Amino acid sequence: MALKLDSKIPAGELSQKWSNHKAAIKVVSPANKRKLDIIIVGTGLGGASAAARIRRLDATASILVFERGEHVSFSNCSLPYYLSRTVQTAEDLVMMTPESFRASYDIEVRVRNEVIAIDREGKKVTVRDLASGREYEESYD
Repeated sequence: MALKLDSKIPAGELSQKWSNHKAAIKVVSPANKRKLDIIIVGTGLGGASAAARIRRLDATASILVFERGEHVSFSNCSLPYYLSRTVQTAEDLVMMTPESFRASYDIEVRVRNEVIAIDREGKKVTVRDLASGREYEESYD
């Protein structure tokens, strides 16, 4: 089953394209070329991959990722090596740091920052910096 996208999709929205039962996300840039502000909550279970994919689809988007843990990305596949002590420290499993994610993908990652509320109508999230306890808001499109 194939779904043809209508060319009248409002600018700035995400649209889905279905072809051969596979989904692909297409980022539609606003007509005025204002960059999108995208927020992703969490880097585990696909958050970091989603951020990198969005970057490939839209080089101008402002992408901000919040991770309440200390690491952006680590190798789940290597956990057995850590448990068997083939890999000596958990730090050796870390694949990406906030700095390397910024350098590689121009994506900002704030570790030790937990999203504690999402206001869908207001298009903003409330975040707690776990180091300082300070709470602040960030908006998204």
